[in-house]
Parts: sequence; C-alpha cells; structure tokens
Amino acid sequence: MTSGKTLPFTHLVIHHTGAEEKDTDQIRRYHLSKGWQDVGYHFVIERDGKVAAGRKLSTTGAHCQADGMNRKAVGIALIGNFEKNHPSFHQIKSLLELMKKLTKELKILPKNILLHNQVQGANTLCPGKNFPKLILSVDVLQTILKNA
Repeated sequence: MTSGKTLPFTHLVIHHTGAEEKDTDQIRRYHLSKGWQDVGYHFVIERDGKVAAGRKLSTTGAHCQADGMNRKAVGIALIGNFEKNHPSFHQIKSLLELMKKLTKELKILPKNILLHNQVQGANTLCPGKNFPKLILSVDVLQTILKNA
C-alpha cells in the first residue's frame, strides 16, 4: 500500500465527498476540470467498499487547507453526502481496515485520526451529521488498531 517514498504524514483526515458520485473516476474528472493535478484525496472509498487510490502518498493532498493538513495528513474520502444519507456498511468496513493499515505503516497515532470538521480552523460540516462519529471513540480506535 505504501511502497515507495511517502511524505512524512502525521495525521489521517476523513471526509465525505458531499455528493453522490458514481465512482472515483467521476471525482477525478471533476477535480481535473478545476485545474488540480489529480483527485484531492489520497484514497477514495466507493459505496461498495472498494478502496481506490487517489493521489500518491508522495504527493501533497488537496483535501483540507486548515491547520496545514494538506501537507501533513493522508486524505480519505467516502463517496456520498452524509448530511443527507449514511455511509454503507461496506464503506465503514473498508475505512476501518484502511485506517488500521495506514496507522501501522505510517506510524500515525490514534489521536491524529480526525474528521474534517474536527481539524482546527476547518469551517465545514464534512463528513456530515450521519457519519458514525463513534468510529473515532477511544475504545473503537484501540480495538481496531490493536496489533497494528
């Protein structure tokens, strides 16, 4: 997953895309149309749970300017608008697996796993009111990251 050179990431920031895109390619086309070099996130989790690669981990993200997170955080987005809908079971399962892999491989501390709206200076509802915030509770993080 993280073979090759990676930036010295210290955080994970979790997002929703805020829309109901069909897949990662649709997000990529939209971000490219805005003049970006690629999709803004490092990983995108589609509705069926497929984890798609976005930007390489050797590249600065374009997902959260607040508190310098584009430079210090891996951006993970789940496709959907979680102000209106809920993430799928498959998305949550894949997110937990991805969090476990990334925290182990990049040595990211559980306290540095944040929702976009938890980043200091971020004025956003992302990842939406229907995103299960329980995922970032101490008990859940300790359980999923055990043996990571």
